Amino acid sequence: MFDIHGGGWQYGDKELYRHYNIALARHGFAVIGFNYRLAPEDCFPAAFTDVNRAMNWVEGNGEHFGLDLNRVFMVGDSAGGQMASWYATLLSSQRFRDVYLEKFPLSGNGETAAFTWEEYARQDVGDAFDPETTENIPDENMQPDETYQFNVPYDQLRLRGVALNCGIYKMRESLQGGEVDNAFVQFLGDLYESRKEDVKELVDAWNFMDENFPPAFVMTAANDFLRDCAAPLHDHLSRLGVKCELHLYGKPEQTYMGHVFHVNQKLDEAHQCNEDECEFFKGLFA
Repeated sequence: MFDIHGGGWQYGDKELYRHYNIALARHGFAVIGFNYRLAPEDCFPAAFTDVNRAMNWVEGNGEHFGLDLNRVFMVGDSAGGQMASWYATLLSSQRFRDVYLEKFPLSGNGETAAFTWEEYARQDVGDAFDPETTENIPDENMQPDETYQFNVPYDQLRLRGVALNCGIYKMRESLQGGEVDNAFVQFLGDLYESRKEDVKELVDAWNFMDENFPPAFVMTAANDFLRDCAAPLHDHLSRLGVKCELHLYGKPEQTYMGHVFHVNQKLDEAHQCNEDECEFFKGLFA
């Protein structure tokens, strides 16, 4: 199970999600959390390329760690939910992959970070490796952003299902104003101003989702400020013929049942939600 943490594209890391990931692992899954670069220091496409780098690492090293690459699942919440829905579309839609193959490499995206061994160590992704060698790092991941080709391992990983938690998904609409929208515009950075139409196409997976999108567990909560984003995604995927479940947790009077409540392992409702998601995934094993 591959977890993309939330944080408005601007904060958060895998350590904040450590106990949540441990809780998921107790349901019998190998869980991979990772850090990605954050805005405003590193704007689009830094976080997106980091997700792809992480998936390429899983593809290249999964067998060594005993991972079953034919049964890959993905979870994400808030901004991580947006990125999980985006990456699930990349893995399942050739049309969307073609856009990335056409547009990348991108230029003019500010600071360029070559993913050297030192960069891996700084991001705490290299803990499992011998620090004297880089042989376990895929060549794809050593490309600096300015020459990054965005090769997606769609033919090596089988994404069996996704859990999209308290996320935002119609990203073109999210460029129209509002608090969340402003955070997304800040994440896009200068590249949005210089290549606006290209960036819109690259970040908005909605119109590229098709019947090949993996089965989806779409979750929100009674007091989630992104609650209204869940049902439209569920309906959109259902119309495409995708197996999809919509879950709303909590009641309006339960003020603690808010955005990304499921990460708080002190809540019984969080345990129930996470159990429901894991059972949904296990039902897809056949």
